[in-house]
Amino acid sequence: MVSPKHQPKEQGWEPLLKEMMMVLSPLFWVFMLGLSLTPLTLAKDDRRYRHFLTQHYDRSPKGRDNKYCETMMERRKLTKPCKGINTFVHGNKNDIKDICKDKNGKPYRGNLRISKSAFQVTICKHKGGSTRPPCYYKATKAYRVIVIGCEKGWPVHFDDPELALLFLHSISPLHRGNIRISKAVMALQRTQVFLLFLLLSLLGLGLVQPSYGQDRMYQRFLRQHVDPDETAGSDGYCNLMMQRRKMTSHQCKRFNTFIHEDLWNIRSICSTANIQCKNGPMNCHEGVVRVTDCRETGSSRAPNCRYRAKASTRRVVIACEGNPECISTLLMLVTSDIYTLINYVGFINYLFYGVTVAGQIVLRWKKPDINRPIKVNLLFPIIYLLFWAFLLVFSLWSEPVVCGIGLAIMLTGVPVYFLGVSWQHKPRCFNKFIGELLKIMGSQRAPGLE
Repeated sequence: MVSPKHQPKEQGWEPLLKEMMMVLSPLFWVFMLGLSLTPLTLAKDDRRYRHFLTQHYDRSPKGRDNKYCETMMERRKLTKPCKGINTFVHGNKNDIKDICKDKNGKPYRGNLRISKSAFQVTICKHKGGSTRPPCYYKATKAYRVIVIGCEKGWPVHFDDPELALLFLHSISPLHRGNIRISKAVMALQRTQVFLLFLLLSLLGLGLVQPSYGQDRMYQRFLRQHVDPDETAGSDGYCNLMMQRRKMTSHQCKRFNTFIHEDLWNIRSICSTANIQCKNGPMNCHEGVVRVTDCRETGSSRAPNCRYRAKASTRRVVIACEGNPECISTLLMLVTSDIYTLINYVGFINYLFYGVTVAGQIVLRWKKPDINRPIKVNLLFPIIYLLFWAFLLVFSLWSEPVVCGIGLAIMLTGVPVYFLGVSWQHKPRCFNKFIGELLKIMGSQRAPGLE
């Protein structure tokens, strides 16, 4: 038996430890219960926020050129398949998160939020038709406000409010992203290409005669006065839209009206009775539409112009003339997107450049004494043709489908030449067919605010 004085000293601490455990045990279980009741959505929201940062955030970019886009898209795993378009936002990520709060954001188009301050952004747009790696991108630098979607205070979605072409507001949004093409879609694309060939043939025969001056005026009207996605605007709306629509670059435009109606509703005004315009002609028309009038305050200077907004439903007078965007609209209807059409036309233009230079060399060889204002050494066009041929072969090798379609579009000029130029004495039935076709197509008139 051990005497009390020889008992271990640790035994004197046992009652104290037991008492501490009795006190701390309830706290421990409360702590564990709190952990178990912590909502799993917090981790889920954090994952979606990190996914947003992975796809759209780069604090300190280097270069911001095409190489930057190609490197970042591959590094962020957005190239399997090649993503059609992606935007990287630069700066402090806390400023982006504050867009979900009133500190740096405000509501925009439903559940979205638009930033109060502008951000440096780099837009990476995929080049080429194939969505398989390696992916090539074109970089565009910008400084503008951004639009995001938020959930529980976390940025989880990036939305681009800019539209690529203003005159296509009412047709359909531009095709973006990558789509797995089924056999049915491929058959539809072949049909679209055929319709494109037919349209170009009709254009060459003179059935559709666009007026380029009127088309520019029409697009200017859309840029300055049409915003169908809004119903009414505030002072902030006017400040933002006047800057975005490039009416504050050199000087503040004193007054401007934005029409908040569908594009076809605006164009239907051109079908109403003619009235006299302010400057005399009788090609004006009037209608009642929803508008926001933006009037400059008088105390601001470009480019930081400030406006007062007045939203109302009132009568407007517009001037209508000519055939507006029928060519551009029809071409967009028979192609998958505008960038595919640009690739087709770009290849055609490049092909014609080389053929034109080669024709000049042949002309110099056959007619050396022909009068010309500037005499150029033949070495320069020959060097140009060598580079042209190399790039042509490289394009055919890298994008055979796009180049093949572009070549086929160019060859539609052959029947156009024989039917429209070489065939001098056309039968009456052919001319009658053209006349009936023109009646079916009808005349379209482009509006402009009076």
